[in-house]
Amino acid sequence: MKLKYNAPVTFSFALIATFVLILDKFLFPGMVAQWFTAPGRGWDPANPAHYFSLVFHVLGHESWSHLWSNFLILLLLGPILEEKYDSQSFLTMIAVTALTVGVFQVLLAQPPLTGSSAIGFMMIMLVSFARIKPGEIPISLILIFLVYLLNELTRATSDGGSVSAAAHIIGGLCGIIFGFMRNGQNAVPAARPV
Repeated sequence: MKLKYNAPVTFSFALIATFVLILDKFLFPGMVAQWFTAPGRGWDPANPAHYFSLVFHVLGHESWSHLWSNFLILLLLGPILEEKYDSQSFLTMIAVTALTVGVFQVLLAQPPLTGSSAIGFMMIMLVSFARIKPGEIPISLILIFLVYLLNELTRATSDGGSVSAAAHIIGGLCGIIFGFMRNGQNAVPAARPV
């Protein structure tokens, strides 16, 4: 038996995020705040770091516990999704979700945001499409989205908005959109009568 790097996007994402946190904690304090935090209401169009962080905020984390909690979802669902959708498509979904969340952070004038939890919520929604047939809407998707939405709204009101519920919801919506798009692309055309 040999070890196999079976989910290169998932594992590379995890390694890079870990490396970013190590650099921030031990060599370059403040690096995550400057380069890996979506600016939200602090957007400055003259700051090149803000453009970079619109996408790469998902690689920054505030602490080890923040990183580990996001890794639970990433490492559990990432390999499944990479196998289902292929590595390049999965990487594209991560990048589009990150950019969408970053842009909405600015447009909604949200507090600064760092971390990959929006990617995790995209993955939670997307995995609901893993075993469905074209043209179907899984009840599990509806239930997961409703529970997830209620959880985010409850958390947003109970913690005073310290966790960006908007970013999580946008990540989940991205997962639903990708799921429907990919499911539609794989649809088999109906047979025509002869």
